[in-house]
Amino acid sequence: QWGVDDLIAAASVAPTDFRKGLIARFIGALYAASVWSKIDVMWVLAAHDEQFGRLKWKSPGNFTLTAVNSPTFTTDRGFTGDGSTSYINTNFTPSTDGVNYTLNSACMGAYLTAGTDTAVSGPNSIGAASGGGTINARVEPWRSSTPGSTVRARVNDGTATTVGTVATRFGLTAVNKSGASAVQIYRNGASIGTSTAASSNVPSIDVYALGFNNGGALGGANDNRIAAAFVGGSLTSTEHADLFTAIEAYLDAVGAGVV
Repeated sequence: QWGVDDLIAAASVAPTDFRKGLIARFIGALYAASVWSKIDVMWVLAAHDEQFGRLKWKSPGNFTLTAVNSPTFTTDRGFTGDGSTSYINTNFTPSTDGVNYTLNSACMGAYLTAGTDTAVSGPNSIGAASGGGTINARVEPWRSSTPGSTVRARVNDGTATTVGTVATRFGLTAVNKSGASAVQIYRNGASIGTSTAASSNVPSIDVYALGFNNGGALGGANDNRIAAAFVGGSLTSTEHADLFTAIEAYLDAVGAGVV
């Protein structure tokens, strides 16, 4: 049902019946909200086991996360970077692997949860930049280390969209492109700003998390902790809210939710 059995079968360490129920409700909620069909890749890193935390939840078998330079895994919380060299490679290249993700219809986001991390300036939770930095898809949920910071993101363009005033980097931050010159940024399922940044092209390198892929090198490294991430096609405002609700319900149930 909705691929739940395939996901559970891919686990090296079987989840409990309770967790199987949480997984089924999570995927079922996104299926009912018409979000599941628009997502290309979804990872929930706040898992019962590290191997399961690296699995792609939609049609597992490819785009399994690679933990590079030993980011720290914490059961039911996710992976934490070291602020220097460690990161997650999603192994997903938007230009060649995107199905729903296209030039003028795209979304990307990540959920950061509280840990032992520090509030460094300009951390990137997820993203990739190719073409000498002119083609970007990345999310910076916290532009500075002070309260009241802005959020910055880019999606298939070289222009930064900076919006909002947020009190924390925690929770779900997502960027969405709904047209050639239409960008929206969401925090915890609610729109916090828009821009008319024009599309240029789709990144042609792997997407990294706990930083971003800056032309083949790690950029924006940080020691944040990531609990979930996704890439897909454009979502409506209602669908972003439904996506956040499903992620938050799962993370609350395992003790990782921060909203």
